Amino acid sequence: RYTQGIFSIRLFQSIHSFIFRPSLAAKLLELPESVADKEYVARRLMATNFRLSKKDLEAYDKAASEVHQVTKQYLSSSHLDSLVKANVRDLDDVAAQLVSFNSYQTDQMDWEKLADADVVETETKERVMEADFLELVRNFVARSATASVFGTDFVENFDDIWPHLWVFNDGFLSLAMGVPLWAPLPTSQRARIALRRLNAFMREFHEDLDKFLNNEEPGARWQDFHTISPLVRKRTEVFRKHNLSIDVRA
Repeated sequence: RYTQGIFSIRLFQSIHSFIFRPSLAAKLLELPESVADKEYVARRLMATNFRLSKKDLEAYDKAASEVHQVTKQYLSSSHLDSLVKANVRDLDDVAAQLVSFNSYQTDQMDWEKLADADVVETETKERVMEADFLELVRNFVARSATASVFGTDFVENFDDIWPHLWVFNDGFLSLAMGVPLWAPLPTSQRARIALRRLNAFMREFHEDLDKFLNNEEPGARWQDFHTISPLVRKRTEVFRKHNLSIDVRA
């Protein structure tokens, strides 16, 4: 019944504004950044969704502008072309294995296992592979895209990363709202558990990448760091320049 197009409610000690008139949303988003500051939002997400402490956040602030600049640079023009070409090459290598028609999980690809793929026989005695199509495709695409950015070792070592990523994604908004730990919100609780696993993966990656960049021998699981993208390498150079801890990098 409220007719003004926008209202605000305090939820979990924060003011949340609800916009329900499309034309008003467009006008609000066109306001100066001092009114709708994207950097404030990004900084808040680093704390609410990625669990940076106040001390870690202060360290990250010193590097943030350079991190954003490098990210923007390497996700545009010729740099983006190179990244896409690397992704296409990886797709060429594995596209024929999207469906393997193996009935034993031990012989299946990671994305098939996550899609509960199985070989079944139809009424006409034809053998076909049955799978959850969404799970099959999104895990296949995620693996390929991630390999082109973080390298081949990453997807080989963390072949169980995708379910954690999807759970974290599902709970992203509830974490951004600042839902407290004690709140009985399953999506938020599961997202926190998934974040701990993702963080452990990224810690190992950055620890061994740091050894590699110091001309030290990384762990036995990390022998192909030369396959990481220039984007990750340049961002890591910024992290190292500002002496960001492994926790902050992860």
